[in-house]
Amino acid sequence: MNRPLAILFLSALVLLACRTQTLFSSFVSEPTEIPPTRTPIARITIVPTPEPSPVVPPTPIPEPAFATAKENLRVRAQPNTTSAIMDRLNKGDRTEIVGRTAANDWWQIPLPTDPNRRGWVLASVTDTTGAINAVPIVGPGSNPQPPAPQPQPQPPRPYP
Repeated sequence: MNRPLAILFLSALVLLACRTQTLFSSFVSEPTEIPPTRTPIARITIVPTPEPSPVVPPTPIPEPAFATAKENLRVRAQPNTTSAIMDRLNKGDRTEIVGRTAANDWWQIPLPTDPNRRGWVLASVTDTTGAINAVPIVGPGSNPQPPAPQPQPQPPRPYP
């Protein structure tokens, strides 16, 4: 080959090599260092567990006490046999006991004909069920009556 042609060929080859390197350098870049990023740290809050409160069993509600008449009975105004007769219980009638004497010899009951009033029956002529000891003691000579029902206010009528 002739010399000028060889120089031309080599020059073209060098130019081509330089050009190719420039061309590829746009595709292949030098590794750049990526600045570190801060990773957020999850904050954990520790909440103390409260002490469990002691389990208090519910207070049992005693079963109401009842009296069943063994025979026909007189319901009296006071706990004695000379007191006025207020009402009657028939043999087999069952009624709630709402009061008693300290000796447990008389039961105070709602009157069969008027449950808002109270009277007394002799305990020895009744069969009882329920918690007699939970029934309040009502002394002789006292005859507490339940409070009278209060009238409920009526709502105002709208104007026509």
